[in-house]
Amino acid sequence: MSKECKCTNPDGGGTKCPVQHVAICIRGKDKECYGECVPIPTSYTSATNRFNQWLQNSVEDAVRTYVTENYSSSMRFSPLTISSQSDLLDGGKITFRIDTISIHAKFSYEFRNDIEPLSGVLEMSIR
Repeated sequence: MSKECKCTNPDGGGTKCPVQHVAICIRGKDKECYGECVPIPTSYTSATNRFNQWLQNSVEDAVRTYVTENYSSSMRFSPLTISSQSDLLDGGKITFRIDTISIHAKFSYEFRNDIEPLSGVLEMSIR
């Protein structure tokens, strides 16, 4: 899985993140693309249901921060709801609604591959 995202509709903007991070791109009412890299805790090494819950919470937290920084104070306390989402474990996007505004969040991630190749030579003898 890639660790970068790009905003679409209209195309433009995005972010690239290091391995073991989630790349999140958010586009709201101003049509600007806001990118963020969120570190994946080392306890997650693959896409599991537990990781799925962490991922959804992380994307939602990033959107809440975006709303706090870019919308009026009255909207900051409005409920944030999910109006559509793709399969989180495959990466993709979530569309949130706050009042009458849609906020689109695209994301992708890549886990660190800590598997080290075998060193040396494995010898077998047959008797």
